[in-house]
Amino acid sequence: MRLAVTCVLGLLLRIPPALSAQDADALADLGHAALERRDPRVALVHFAAVFAVDSMHYAANWGAALAMIQLGSDFPQEGRSPRRNALYLRAEELARRAIAADSGDAEGWFVLANAMGRASLTRSNRERVRQAAEIRSAARRALTLDPAHAGAWHVLGRWHAEVMRLSGIQRFFARNFLGGRVLAEASWDTATAYLERAVALNPERVVHRVALAEVYLDRGRDADARAQLEAVSRLADVDYGDEAQRREASALLARIDERSGRRRQPRYRSRADSIPSSIRSRSSRRRRRSSRRVRRDASPTRSRVSSPNARARRARSRRVSSPLRGEKRSAIPAPITAPRMTPAIIPLPRSPSVSFMMPLQSGG
Repeated sequence: MRLAVTCVLGLLLRIPPALSAQDADALADLGHAALERRDPRVALVHFAAVFAVDSMHYAANWGAALAMIQLGSDFPQEGRSPRRNALYLRAEELARRAIAADSGDAEGWFVLANAMGRASLTRSNRERVRQAAEIRSAARRALTLDPAHAGAWHVLGRWHAEVMRLSGIQRFFARNFLGGRVLAEASWDTATAYLERAVALNPERVVHRVALAEVYLDRGRDADARAQLEAVSRLADVDYGDEAQRREASALLARIDERSGRRRQPRYRSRADSIPSSIRSRSSRRRRRSSRRVRRDASPTRSRVSSPNARARRARSRRVSSPLRGEKRSAIPAPITAPRMTPAIIPLPRSPSVSFMMPLQSGG
């Protein structure tokens, strides 16, 4: 794709500048008509012919930038893609050239904000944070020039939503270490209000409704999201990427159905739920008695020392009967002792000075 576009641009740039300014305007109109027909490649051919006459033509520059953005959207937006990145970077260059040619029109600022948002995929985190402020500023400038510009409201709404989709740690790091203090102004309420404004201004655009439905889903408003997505099926294709937007709408509807299905499912039954109620009631009574016993033993007012029952049990275990009622009774058996050893004197033969004493086991 990039090779074909480059060849076409290279061939047309070698055309001698024999066209007049009126011819350039006519070719620019043909390019914008091709964009309305969702044919960015033909539009680029017409815009390249305009550049052969006037490289600073305002309408041709922002139109060519928009065509580059549309061609770049055909590639996967995640991961590395040199051709996609080259298209987005070229789109940003053309949009900046359009602003340099005429900064008093809202369309150029809108395309610049769109192109910068796409080109940020190719940059580092610090550059992305820095460009976030520029994207917001460009979209707000477009709204200053044209308050009814639905595309600018869409860009601002998406800006707030994308910032809020970052984790708290990411936002903290961006604000405090990457200079993105403007990110602190993002909010879900603002994102919702801006995208609702875009839908109200141009309800026939599929992209506005899908973006609003995504924000509704992020906020848990499934019914509102479903209403926007079901309205997409009744709309005609007016933008280049409407087919992809319809696929996204179908995926979001499936996500809503899955979420509602999980809510309608019965509560999970654990293994304890399969035990008969009679057994569960007995075990629960045992647990209650055990917990009451633990609380009673742990209570400072009814400790084991001060409990009357405990004192009575200890008294019974130490009770000694009187001589008239028999021998002493004790709950603790007497310990087993080894046989008692007594010393004995063994007579030895008489000697004038020696006699031995040896321990012997006593008999009996």
